[in-house]
Amino acid sequence: MSFQSYLPRAAALLLVALAGVMAPPIAEAQQFGGRVASARPGGVRVLMSNGLRVPFEAVKAQAEDAVGRPILVEYGPSRGLQSIIESPQAIEVVVMTPDVIDEMITKGRLATGSRVDLARVQGAVSQRGGDRKHDISTPEALKAALLGARTVRFFPNGAVRPTVEKAFAVLGVGEALKGRVLSLRGPSAPDVTLGPDEYELIINLDSELLVLPTDETYLGPIPRSLQVPVWMSAGVGAGGDPAVAQALIAFLKGPAIEPALVAARMSR
Repeated sequence: MSFQSYLPRAAALLLVALAGVMAPPIAEAQQFGGRVASARPGGVRVLMSNGLRVPFEAVKAQAEDAVGRPILVEYGPSRGLQSIIESPQAIEVVVMTPDVIDEMITKGRLATGSRVDLARVQGAVSQRGGDRKHDISTPEALKAALLGARTVRFFPNGAVRPTVEKAFAVLGVGEALKGRVLSLRGPSAPDVTLGPDEYELIINLDSELLVLPTDETYLGPIPRSLQVPVWMSAGVGAGGDPAVAQALIAFLKGPAIEPALVAARMSR
């Protein structure tokens, strides 16, 4: 059965599990916008999904050499940054999920025909608490780990959501997890004190789980059959310098960033 056939049921199951958790994307976006707005003249203004943060930071100095200008990057979830793209601010480059890039092209906030697919990344899981590291290597093992968790966290408006929707639907855990699914960060992400042997699972893009708090353990990628791989794509922003934007996108598409992508568990 195709993933598309799961969508209606997946959305319903996830909404049940997320009851009271989800916040509108605009609330998340209010955290962002200050850095790009205060950029100095001559700098390259970039909005970038957290999914590409680790590999880009590894090569940022090389990217600045390639474009001949300092680069000011503001990171965040794709949907969280959307309102900045829609604002009057001039942006050179936007790196987001393809759906956001295409939507912003349609709205005239990114240049027509400028979308370039850069790299893709899978969903993965980390664990906080517990008396042992839980196995998630098979769908059956992941289901058991989810059902045994005190809480399950992810970004409701983040790029990993399609994978979570598919996993919940295929594994049939949405109803069982009702009341135990929490937002990963933000005002709707309450702290949870774990009791003896209790644990919570964190689901995020694999590249975002490279840097973990000291109390979290990386468990690995979600099984391939449950994945909806996420592409990171770039677009040329409206009102910025198109020549320098194209130069930066060419760098991101080129070979210099390849080792950093591999190290961040991403692929072309």
